[in-house]
Amino acid sequence: MDLRQEVKLEQRLRLTLQLQQAIKLLQLSRLELQETIQQECNENPVLEQEFDETSLTTITDVPVARELSDAPPASNREDRLVPREEDEQSLRNLVEQYQSFSTAVSGASRPRDEELPPLETRISSSPSLLEHLEWQLNMSSLTGRRKQLGQAIIEIVNTDGFVDLGALKELATREGTSEEEVAEVLYVIQQFDPAGIASVTLTECLLTQARALYPERPKLHKLIEHHLDALERQDYRAIQKALGITADELRSLVKVLATLDPHPGLQFSNDEPQYVVPDVYIRREGDAYVVELNDDGMPRLRISPVYRRLLDGRARGEEKEYLQKKLRQARWLIQSIQQRQSTIRRVAEKIVELQRDFLDQGVDGMKPMVLRDIANAIGVHESTVSRVTSNKYVHTPRGIFELKFFFGHRIPGMDGEDHSQMHIKRILKDILAAEPKDKPLSDQTIKEMLLEEHRIDLARRTITKYREELGIPSSSVRRRRL
Repeated sequence: MDLRQEVKLEQRLRLTLQLQQAIKLLQLSRLELQETIQQECNENPVLEQEFDETSLTTITDVPVARELSDAPPASNREDRLVPREEDEQSLRNLVEQYQSFSTAVSGASRPRDEELPPLETRISSSPSLLEHLEWQLNMSSLTGRRKQLGQAIIEIVNTDGFVDLGALKELATREGTSEEEVAEVLYVIQQFDPAGIASVTLTECLLTQARALYPERPKLHKLIEHHLDALERQDYRAIQKALGITADELRSLVKVLATLDPHPGLQFSNDEPQYVVPDVYIRREGDAYVVELNDDGMPRLRISPVYRRLLDGRARGEEKEYLQKKLRQARWLIQSIQQRQSTIRRVAEKIVELQRDFLDQGVDGMKPMVLRDIANAIGVHESTVSRVTSNKYVHTPRGIFELKFFFGHRIPGMDGEDHSQMHIKRILKDILAAEPKDKPLSDQTIKEMLLEEHRIDLARRTITKYREELGIPSSSVRRRRL
């Protein structure tokens, strides 16, 4: 072994800072992009943003080529101004802050305002379901062991306000008591607010509410207790005959039934509603579909004229180096945003082209499509398409969908035609909707029907997976509901 020097030439792929920034911006949602732009504007003094609330604004309209050039402008520029002394002083202050950014700042901390109460005491929040039930438990007549059982029951109430029967049996075993005693304590808790809380079944939940809110309507109680399944099957004649009422009376009962809450615990949920703002609009004009990016409320970026003039003027040395660095960062940011918007538009336009039948016909027209189809069509990598379609939503004449909604595996048919998962789920849903009510179809029977009638060969476990994704229970559960 010996030591020697060698000259070696090799090629490597490296992600530059600019490319890393472009990739990061590409996968951001609309809200995250706005936050990132705001953060960049706060950190980069040469970046400014303007909002145009009266019309849609586009970042690609920003003239950046001339303003971001490091070369000095021509001598005959009429708008060239000599920087004022206060501008230079502002620049010097920024340079000093930039140079000492990594240095710890010492000094006395700001004295706390003793007159203000702690922040925790000024934050208000609504009580959770558990807290609401515990408060009522402490006000109830339960004491000692039964109060402990009540606390244990409250802790297994789910967010919808229901308790599982199996969990109640396990609770009785764990606490060393009988199921009868647990049922007695459960009955007390079921009288708590909101009405219907701690129910085991939906029938029990609705019946508790009906008896509390409409005690004078016994036929409503009977409808809930004995005829919910018939109501689900829309067997109205059987209900009218059993209750001895007319069609109008039944309609009146159903309207009252609709006022009851099948999820009494959700009113105490602290989850805020999530609102979707589309990134892309697809609208129809005649026989064509037009793609428009949603730039409403997006900031229009520009270079601050103050710092641009400083760079053109007497900025020298470290001051000029600092400004040039910030200008390059601004250029990278704006170019990355331009590339992001352009890529999203190209992907959306290609989706419209390949999924035209879906826009015209709905789910029946959905074609199988994978990321590679779009990537090859617009000349980018599959990972780029994956980033573009993440956390992005599109508004179409058929509704609002995530861009990933349009992608799915190809499922070949026996006749040579490919099918999408959405199309097969639609067929599966139609088959189950038309099944005999007294003899629900098993997954194996559905597999045979798909092969015989639609020439689609699927594994039974795949059919089970699709059925569960549709929220349809197994044939044994559907049979028990009859």
